[in-house]
Amino acid sequence: MRTVKPKARPGQYLRENRLEVLVTVVNRRKAEFFADLIESLGVSFQWMVTGEGTMKTRALDRPELVGTPKMVIFSVIRSTDEEKILGVLNEKFETVRDGEGIAYAIPMSSVIGKLVYGFLSNQKDFGEVNRG
Repeated sequence: MRTVKPKARPGQYLRENRLEVLVTVVNRRKAEFFADLIESLGVSFQWMVTGEGTMKTRALDRPELVGTPKMVIFSVIRSTDEEKILGVLNEKFETVRDGEGIAYAIPMSSVIGKLVYGFLSNQKDFGEVNRG
């Protein structure tokens, strides 16, 4: 008797494995530490930019966002990893000396091409595994 593996619906894999942009704002002196931490959690693509404070809302009440030079780290993560990564970052924000910061994730609406998706999601074999 031959077993037949059910075929995935077109796009099913991509819908279940969406990507998000993780935005992490930290003190500039701790940026390399947090970038390395995020990378150790399976993130293959990130970039950093210096931050200048011009916020004029309730967020200014947060002491970690006021007074010291900031670095903004943008990372592409899988949505299935969001909770784990935000949890690790939150724990480090509370326990690392001068490691205060803020992090949040923004869903990506689309990515063009399987190879680009595979690169951004750190799935190097994505193009091989999902050939129809």
